[in-house]
Amino acid sequence: MRRLLLAGSAGLITLVVAGALVVPHLISPGMPSTRSMTAAPSPSSMATATSVEPLSAVTPPAAAARRRIDDHSAAAIVSTYSRSVSALTARSSADELAQVVTGEALQEVQAQVLELKANGWSVRGAPRIAELRVLRSHLDSTVPTATVEACVDSRDVRTVDSAGKTVLANPHASRRALNLYDLAYRDGAWRVDAHGFPSDTRC
Repeated sequence: MRRLLLAGSAGLITLVVAGALVVPHLISPGMPSTRSMTAAPSPSSMATATSVEPLSAVTPPAAAARRRIDDHSAAAIVSTYSRSVSALTARSSADELAQVVTGEALQEVQAQVLELKANGWSVRGAPRIAELRVLRSHLDSTVPTATVEACVDSRDVRTVDSAGKTVLANPHASRRALNLYDLAYRDGAWRVDAHGFPSDTRC
């Protein structure tokens, strides 16, 4: 996974996919990263997750069940994270996402809120998780973790200024990209711990 370094103004809240500013939680696949992690095979084998309803946390009753992670439960977590970040405004508090975000992902969201406030921007619409699969998981670790690959479609999402004008660099660029999410199981629930991109973001 390519970790995201939060850089200059517009880059903090928008993803540039082939030149288009997209949504806050999808910062440009081409931006600098702190480490790389190889994604698993092509998206063709990914499980479809379009019908998953967002959940704030996945906490089945039994301890073993709480730690279990599959495509369905992972899709619920990522969907909630994506929609929650897309709903950020200049008045939002990153603490509102504490049930679904932790670690580096929380720092990313906090930076996005600051950028929204600085520019008077807001986000309209919500992304759609077109496909998703769990690449790997380590459920017996002290802090159980999992890595998830998701194809995120952001065609219905816009970042707008205080006048309601769309902030968009290239209206013809792709609004669909592969994203990688590290999930961590803490305090009885799975949360998004980090977010980045594979070397090939096409999906």
